[in-house]
Amino acid sequence: MVREQEASERGGTRPTRSVSDADAEAFIFRRADALLVDFLLAGSENSPSSDNWSVKAIRRKTTGTGRMRYLRHVPTRFKSNFREGTEAAPRKKGAAAAS
Repeated sequence: MVREQEASERGGTRPTRSVSDADAEAFIFRRADALLVDFLLAGSENSPSSDNWSVKAIRRKTTGTGRMRYLRHVPTRFKSNFREGTEAAPRKKGAAAAS
């Protein structure tokens, strides 16, 4: 309150900063720097891969959520041992009727 009155007498609107304010601000900055150093030195403990922060994003972008133009046909081709350019053998009429 006193500092505000002193500031208004001088024509300014902001209160002046005392030495204790500067000391408090310096302490805050030193503390923030110390926390940043701790974070950077911690290494893998604070890495994003260790706490699964992007599970939803991985689920959205994973294989099978898009068109899969190539991969869609791979299981079928695997069953036929990746044969290409051959014709299927003609079916027997008696075998189809019996089953």
